[in-house]
Amino acid sequence: MFDHDSLEKAFAEARTQAREFIRHYNSQLPGNACPACGEEGHVPGLLCPGCGYRHTVAWLIIRDTEYGYEARSLTSRHQVIAEFNVDDPT
Repeated sequence: MFDHDSLEKAFAEARTQAREFIRHYNSQLPGNACPACGEEGHVPGLLCPGCGYRHTVAWLIIRDTEYGYEARSLTSRHQVIAEFNVDDPT
């Protein structure tokens, strides 16, 4: 069984892995400027405030779970893209 420190370290490692995955995934999407009109502040997956363009692939966000972390789509939070769970110690 994990002691508290080991469990905390395992969750921190899972969080780091999830953040790195999300950082890499999101870096492949269009940047801050809308690809259609060039307006600053564009967020992939959300409507552009300038022209209404919506990139078909949304940013990922991190969500914590009972067992670790998940990478989920910003626009469809039910869509789990990847899981980063702490291994069961038993």
